[in-house]
Amino acid sequence: MVDSIGFNDTSWLDIGGYFHSENMHVIERLHRDGPTLTWQATVEDPDVLLKPWVMNPRVQKLNPDPRAVLPETLPCSERDLSHLVTKEHH
Repeated sequence: MVDSIGFNDTSWLDIGGYFHSENMHVIERLHRDGPTLTWQATVEDPDVLLKPWVMNPRVQKLNPDPRAVLPETLPCSERDLSHLVTKEHH
């Protein structure tokens, strides 16, 4: 479980841009059952939400190849320019 607090209110939730307050509390739960990994998040924000928002679980099958690797990408590369909010914050 990952329990996160201490957010500022300059970010947003989801691709729809849903706002939140500095009182947002996010609880992420990860569960592995053999090659299956399940991730689910719950967002609590008493200043914005009437009740906690629970994300639909996301399920991934893990690659059974022990030599498998994920290619890494560099952060903040040119492909992120369309997502910039300002030059100071993205």
